[in-house]
Amino acid sequence: MVVYFEAFATLCAYSGQNIGRALLHQAERYTRKFDRMVIWLDYWPENAAQVRYYQRNGRCPAWPALRETDHS
Repeated sequence: MVVYFEAFATLCAYSGQNIGRALLHQAERYTRKFDRMVIWLDYWPENAAQVRYYQRNGRCPAWPALRETDHS
């Protein structure tokens, strides 16, 4: 689970590239089930602000239209 969310944060960081959108979509669905992610934030504190943005807004700051493409 930790590696999965690390990949999610990495994809958010590389917003100029459109690769990995499907993985990000899966990470979004997975995050809804485990939205606390306290253990992950303990290991990757540099990603904490980005994850808090995701939790507040329900989308990655790199891809503002992500929620519009959510078909779940």
